[in-house]
Parts: sequence; structure tokens; C-alpha cells
Amino acid sequence: MSPFHRSRRLVARLDLRWTRLAIVGAVAVLAVANLLPSSDSPSAPAGDEAIDAWLDAQVADAGYPGASVAIVRNGRLDLLYANDMGRALFSEVFRDPRGPNNARFTFLDPRARLFWPDWERAASDTVAMLHAEAGRNPYDRSLAELIGELSTRSDEFRVRWAAHDVKNHRSGTKQLRHPLVGELTLTFESLELSADPGLSMSTYSAEPGSASEARLIELAAWASTRSKLAGVDDADETAGESVEGADTRR
Repeated sequence: MSPFHRSRRLVARLDLRWTRLAIVGAVAVLAVANLLPSSDSPSAPAGDEAIDAWLDAQVADAGYPGASVAIVRNGRLDLLYANDMGRALFSEVFRDPRGPNNARFTFLDPRARLFWPDWERAASDTVAMLHAEAGRNPYDRSLAELIGELSTRSDEFRVRWAAHDVKNHRSGTKQLRHPLVGELTLTFESLELSADPGLSMSTYSAEPGSASEARLIELAAWASTRSKLAGVDDADETAGESVEGADTRR
């Protein structure tokens, strides 16, 4: 099965269950409501950790390897949700305390020029996607504010914005330089979530047997360890709060 058809299959499965995506808190995580499971499959579980596990299961069931990346974004290039591998791959983007946004990262974060080996192409593609979104939603206030901020703070953005290039890639390759595993060349597929116009899901994977696949698997191992350690820390914190509460009641 081709990557394109695997993406279509995965998004179709998600569209059966998800009818709304929303940003929750400062980190922008997925909120799932009004779940509509198909008659031959169980409902998606509630809770962020359960959503992570469920999404990873859908990715695997759709025919992707375990080291595949899945992210959900809107037209303003906010990263609304990512599985563990998505957060690991785009960890530099997720470091923004205002919430992960690919446009702000590309033009306002100095680390972007290291993260994107071909920064010029990444920058031009980013502006072209924002132009496409502005054409679809010309009265989007938050989009206008983002464009205003980027125009004020980045000469590189302002020059590109004036060129009025419009582009909306659905598939292709991306090159990036991850701070932990080095350079990666990944194939991506992006498809709209029909239940929520304006939102799209992108999956990234490496060519089987390539150096990028080996590095992506290495990153997957790191992401798994980090997730387990985070779970231990959360459990310790919860236990500590419980003990503190018990002491208070004495």
C-alpha cells in the first residue's frame, strides 16, 4: 500500500471518530468530543495519554511503521496535536512557551536555521502556505495578527509576503536537522480532516533501510523513554500531593 493510500485510510478512520479539535492550555493539545466510532471498532478512549496510545494504534493499523510521525495543524500553522514521535521530531518547535507555531519558529527562532538545512525553501514554503490560508479565510483575526507580528519582526518574512506566492503541498519530502539524531530526509503526506475544515493531519516516515530510518528509530526509542519518565514523574507528583493532603487532614 502506498504512503498516500495509507494516509487516506488513516484520516478516514480519524474522521469517523473526531468531530472537533481544540487547543487546550498553553501547549495546545487535542481535545476530543462527540466521538463517532464505526460499528466494527471500539471507541477512542478519553484522556491525553489514552489519546496518544489510540492515535499511535491507528497509525500502526493504517500500515505505518512504529517510528512514524503524526501531527495535526491548522491553516495558521499552529501544531494542535502530535503523537509522541511528532513531539520528539518537532521538539524545537514545541519549546515555544506561546504554543508551537511553525511560522513563528521558522522566522523568529534562531534555532530554525539549524533545524531546517534548506532554510530558504522552508521559509518560502511557510509564507506560501500562510498566503493560501489568507485567501481561504481573509477575515481570520488571529491569522492577521500572526502575519502582522511576523511582518514587524522579520524582514525575511516581509519580503516573501510581498511576493504573494501561494502554495499548499500535500506530499513531498522534508529535510531537517534534529539536535539529537542529526539530518533526516522524510516523506510526508498531508490530508484534510473533513470533519473539521481548515485542519489537516500530516504523517512523516523515512525510506525503509535508509540512514534516516535508522535515525528515526533512534529518535523513537528516545521518545518512548522520555514518555515513560514523564509518566513516572507525574505519578510521583500525584503521590506527593496525596501524602501532603493526608498530612494536612491529620
